Amino acid sequence: MTLPALVYRVDITADLNDEDHTGYLWTLLDEARDPAQIRPGAIVVAGDEDTAAVCQVVDLVPAGDNTIVHLKLLPGLERQSPGETDAVNGRADAQLRVIKAVVNTLEEAGISAWLFGGWGLDARIGRITREHGDVEFWVERINAERSKAVLAGAGATALGTQPPEEACEFTWDGVDFSTAYFDRHPDGSFIQLEGRWSDWRFPPGSFGDEPGTLDGAPVLAMSVAGMLAMKEQYPHLRNGGPWRQKDIDDIRVLRGLAAEAGPRP
Repeated sequence: MTLPALVYRVDITADLNDEDHTGYLWTLLDEARDPAQIRPGAIVVAGDEDTAAVCQVVDLVPAGDNTIVHLKLLPGLERQSPGETDAVNGRADAQLRVIKAVVNTLEEAGISAWLFGGWGLDARIGRITREHGDVEFWVERINAERSKAVLAGAGATALGTQPPEEACEFTWDGVDFSTAYFDRHPDGSFIQLEGRWSDWRFPPGSFGDEPGTLDGAPVLAMSVAGMLAMKEQYPHLRNGGPWRQKDIDDIRVLRGLAAEAGPRP
């Protein structure tokens, strides 16, 4: 998943064209910004000031006074030209501003909203890993109408493009975002009870209090297990469809994050 480096913080410097006999990219542990972050299974951004990529740490191999880090390049976006990079930077900055505005507006009204989709995944990784077409939030259905009114009052424009029992799409300062609605079951599971997606099942803990991180600030995001369940179930839903390449890439990253976190207690 090769990225425009200006948008992303590089966690470990590496030559993305340099593979050793293992067939993996390699670099040295002392090239890491924070060596403690570099551990098998971790999802990191590797590269240099010109090109960066999302990678998974394969292993750490002692080598004299240093340690070799093997990296598996995750497939996805191709490198952009400088002009395209500037456009990605501008779009990401605008989306981040709207994410903060939505979260702050809803928090002031006592309403929680959980990022999902590409921005939700980035929040769970802790950094921006690719460009995103839009911004998606989950809101509990009991807060659906109130959240819509609060956001509209703050400056967002609600669009009548989605069935109201499912979601509401908005635009705010030229940025598209949406709030989708879920019901909370007594047993802790989550499901969108109304509309086309009522057969989607989310595991307990999908909407918890543990925040992710975006732009150095905490932000609520759907859990790794919840986003993985969404992706894995989608082709089997009655209104689902085949995975796109970015879905396949996201599933790989989510499975890596889930393995890194280990089993839930």
